[in-house]
Amino acid sequence: MAGFGANYLASQFSDNSTIISNSIQLKNFIKSLSQEKIISFDTEFMRHNTYWPVLCSIQMHTKNNSILIDTLNREINLEPLKAILSDNKILKIFHAHTQDLEILNNLFNIKISNIFDTQIAASFLGYDDQISYQKLVEKILDIELDKKERISDWSSRPLSKKQVIYALNDVKYLYKLYKPLFEKLSREKKADWMKEEMKLCVNNIFEKSEKQDNKYSVLYKKIYDFREKIAQKNNVPRKWIFEDKLIRDFIMSKDRKNLVMKLKSKFIDLSEKTNLYNFIEIYLQNNHIINNIRNKKLTSTQNKLLSKISTYLDKTSIMYNVSRGLISNRKDIEEIILNDYPDNKSLFGWRKEIFGNNALIIKNGENL
Repeated sequence: MAGFGANYLASQFSDNSTIISNSIQLKNFIKSLSQEKIISFDTEFMRHNTYWPVLCSIQMHTKNNSILIDTLNREINLEPLKAILSDNKILKIFHAHTQDLEILNNLFNIKISNIFDTQIAASFLGYDDQISYQKLVEKILDIELDKKERISDWSSRPLSKKQVIYALNDVKYLYKLYKPLFEKLSREKKADWMKEEMKLCVNNIFEKSEKQDNKYSVLYKKIYDFREKIAQKNNVPRKWIFEDKLIRDFIMSKDRKNLVMKLKSKFIDLSEKTNLYNFIEIYLQNNHIINNIRNKKLTSTQNKLLSKISTYLDKTSIMYNVSRGLISNRKDIEEIILNDYPDNKSLFGWRKEIFGNNALIIKNGENL
């Protein structure tokens, strides 16, 4: 695939912005990073018609430079980046890190650690837990970003000047967000909470801490994994196999066989449909869970508890100036109410300290 061309950068960008399109440039750039302690990262990728994302570019910003790496250029070997991403001495700044880390971890077969997510940092400071990068830059740095290029075709070459400026701005201001966010976290004595949260995110602790001892949840996960394997095999979006909403229907429906067999997807054949139907049937029969699923609604007493704990969550969010959604959610509260030994993020670490312990006290009918 074509690169950017030798004169593309020189004619349109300043000396402190670099487009890297071959292995020699990348190696030289990596050598220049030996003294860097903080680097911001972002990626541009396409995932409209595939399961696996097509990585189109990687952007990085250091103290003095913005860099865009053309990952689609045939003349570039990205392997030297692995050392930087694996270096625990370098703090890696992301915004809404999940997809970026998924792509980079899979690409280099590593687990990136020592990260700082500006979206999560903002959530600790009272901003909405899903605040966009654009909105955060506007609120913290008082800069308005043009995000029109977000949905442009990042696989097309050459990239336009507007696309490159957009991509480089995403890491340039991401780098600048770190200092004011970290300083405010420190002032509010939340820096340790943030550090704990980043470790949990890197290690997917929340996913692992859910015991999956609920038999319905186990079956849901089995069906989800079944779909993942087919989507990966065909490299198509998982929703092209079947939508999320159908997973529960497969478990609950009285006409399960008809529902499964009439799935309209060219990526799942008759034998796979049969396998899906059979393992659901066998699992339900062996675990005797269908009645438990249908009777899982909260009682009136439990609904009152839900209301009380939710109200306390609102108060906690205001008291600590932390986004409500970052602390807990309805699903977590319901699990606390319905289980003798609940185990979710609300009852772990800093969340347990400011909310979880008292949620259990409320559940037990005690006064705070």
